[in-house]
Amino acid sequence: MRKLYGSWANTNDMNKILNKLKNIKPKQLVYPSIVGIVVALVAFVFVLSARFLAMNIDKSLVVDEQSATSGFVSIDLAGYAAVAKKIGINPNEPGAPPPASAPATVSPSLIDLSKTLAATSTKK
Repeated sequence: MRKLYGSWANTNDMNKILNKLKNIKPKQLVYPSIVGIVVALVAFVFVLSARFLAMNIDKSLVVDEQSATSGFVSIDLAGYAAVAKKIGINPNEPGAPPPASAPATVSPSLIDLSKTLAATSTKK
């Protein structure tokens, strides 16, 4: 009759394995233990980074309604008007489309610079 726990538990095989384990010297376990420690460290860092990413993704997707309703948004209208004037739109007309082409403006300092560059290049 065959045993229920199979042939792997044969005492003869078990004795061979135990004898091999007894003959192992500590010097032979250095590299396998280093590899085991590195694998465990990589697994630990992977788990920490996955948890960190999951928590931050959850935070970014959750809407904080209290801060959204209580927070005030301030717009610097003077700065907005200055920029709107530079690009050629009228900030007083809401919903007005911007002009087809913004007027080209050249600062006087650029004109003076181009004149001086032209003068110095012809003198050579």
